[in-house]
Amino acid sequence: MDDKNESSASLTSIKSSGEITTPEERAWLAETNVFMKQIDLSCRFLAPTITGFAIAAFGDDLQIAAFLIGILNIGGLLVEYKCTAEIYKLVPLLSIRHAQSNPSSLNKSENIDGKSNAIQDVDSEIKSIQGCEMNHAKTALSSASVMSKNAIRKKVCIPSGLETYLKQPTVYGGIALAILYINVLSFGALMTAYLVWRKMSLVQIGLWRGISALIGLLGTSVYHCSVTKYSTEATGQWAITLQFTCLTVCYLSLYVTNNALSLALLIGGVCTSRVGLYVFDISIVQIMQELVPDGARGVVGGIQESMNSFFFLISFVVALFFPDPKDFSILVATGYIGVGLSMILHTFGVFLNKNLRL
Repeated sequence: MDDKNESSASLTSIKSSGEITTPEERAWLAETNVFMKQIDLSCRFLAPTITGFAIAAFGDDLQIAAFLIGILNIGGLLVEYKCTAEIYKLVPLLSIRHAQSNPSSLNKSENIDGKSNAIQDVDSEIKSIQGCEMNHAKTALSSASVMSKNAIRKKVCIPSGLETYLKQPTVYGGIALAILYINVLSFGALMTAYLVWRKMSLVQIGLWRGISALIGLLGTSVYHCSVTKYSTEATGQWAITLQFTCLTVCYLSLYVTNNALSLALLIGGVCTSRVGLYVFDISIVQIMQELVPDGARGVVGGIQESMNSFFFLISFVVALFFPDPKDFSILVATGYIGVGLSMILHTFGVFLNKNLRL
């Protein structure tokens, strides 16, 4: 998965006040996520096209083309700042720092309920000596458990942000999404270099890359249709299964002796896998938006983006060890195994996890 996504931004920007519980809210969230992904993919498709036209228009004078592209980027940045300011005006709650960011206050309401329940228990069992002794025993055990957890945390030195991320019910889905970034079959730099080595022209590669982006846009529409009939978890499950199936064809194509057939299977598998990739991406983002607590979304989104970048970097590290195009199958195998691992994590950690939404 060579292209970065906006998962962390989507996680923190949508429905930041309270949990999403009603079918109407979930439908609105699905439509918004699809629309944001369509904007993202459209920009990725149009940006190289505009760049190509600019370079072709000015011929050998690349300085003018670079200047115009720079002006376009600055204009896009100003539009982004303007839209962000408008969002904060429309939703003033986004600018308020929640006290829930303090771990000691995250469970404030739970502590109040617990104290209320404890008072009722004392009132009802005040005359029971055995009950009092049991409460003292439970308190001692609870204190010992907290001390033990603190001692383990000090020894392991887990960062607080990562600890918050690992405590979320969506942790398996998030890790599954991050691992996809190790996949090199995405018409990125590494795959482009390999296709050039296989005697494909840059024009053909650019054409297929555009087709791949259009198929990705189709995938966003497929997601919207799927979540109206199936759950978000089931949608993510068939999507990651589809991607794994397509990459199986891609991996086997590397061992086909007929060059034309091999390239056809490779490119066809990559293009088709875009549907599964983006449907899975949106499904994980929506599950996080629904289940991650309001005060923790910023932290979880930041850790998710860091993990995405980490696995994205790993793909290039593997390429450093195997730079020969003849060893491209090793890079493909690494990504293929990663997608398979993502499918397993999502199957057992999200799709079959009955406690996910409890």
